Amino acid sequence: MYVNPYSVRTLVLRSGERLPILIERTSGEPLFKPTVYSLSELRATNKASNTIDQTLRSIMLLHLFLQARNIELDERFRQNTILSLNELDDLVRYCKQRIVEQLSTDRFPSQARSPRRAKSESIRLVQSQTIAPGVKGHTAANRIRVIRDYLDWLVRYHIGHTSPSRDEESVLWAAWVRCKDGLSARIPRHKNRNQVGQREGLPNEVRERLLAVTAPESTENPWLSEGVRLRNHLIIRWLHDLGLRRGELLNIKISDINFQAEEVIIARRADDPEDPRKTEPRAKTRDRKLPLSPALCKLKHAQYAVHLHMRLFDCLSAEADESTG
Repeated sequence: MYVNPYSVRTLVLRSGERLPILIERTSGEPLFKPTVYSLSELRATNKASNTIDQTLRSIMLLHLFLQARNIELDERFRQNTILSLNELDDLVRYCKQRIVEQLSTDRFPSQARSPRRAKSESIRLVQSQTIAPGVKGHTAANRIRVIRDYLDWLVRYHIGHTSPSRDEESVLWAAWVRCKDGLSARIPRHKNRNQVGQREGLPNEVRERLLAVTAPESTENPWLSEGVRLRNHLIIRWLHDLGLRRGELLNIKISDINFQAEEVIIARRADDPEDPRKTEPRAKTRDRKLPLSPALCKLKHAQYAVHLHMRLFDCLSAEADESTG
């Protein structure tokens, strides 16, 4: 098994801001130039944490590529060169692969990984051993654009910190223009295919089957706990009835629900200091109110009651343990 030597971690600042950083696994330290780029070019322009995260993952691909091919960019800059045409083609092919394919091809050494504790009431998804080749075209295109912009910043950073002669700067910049144009020319183009008449959403029979199986009283329901059954059924119903995005659903608080008026507020809470999750869910659209059906509102009441009962049971059990101890 081959393990990625790099990782993108998210820091939660006191203000509630989520700040992704690119680190080296062995040392746990952030990579200097990607961090400077992230802070000066992305965070300073109020890019969302998810955008910064995806940008750093594309930069991570560049580092994997350079490490696998023993390319030192700083040394290339000092020699007033960057990447050859063959290396550009290789980099573009790299961006079209999945990370697991890149790691297995380049044979990065495996590292010891700490065992993960399994959670109760969870269903494990077993991945197939057969890996689908490549990523989608728009994903590869985004990776190439990010790497192109990052290389542009690196060249400017090198020129600003080394102060080369005017002739050396001119040669280096000409080499970068050729490299930049080569990357831009190799970006996969999006094909606008006709989407008229293509099916969207689940067929009626699949939708009815999904609601029937996930009903709390269903004998086919895969979850054992009553509370988990009710919670998961509620998740399906909210997504189905209200058409919410996943991030919008995960961002809802009890205080957002008006049970008397039977409506819910879908609020934007970027960098909420009260949210303990590192990967903070976000609503992409503006705040809005949505009506709740009486059945859905009643279901939420029942789920909330079960949640309070379970928390009360946990508190009483903890007090009993302390008194007997």
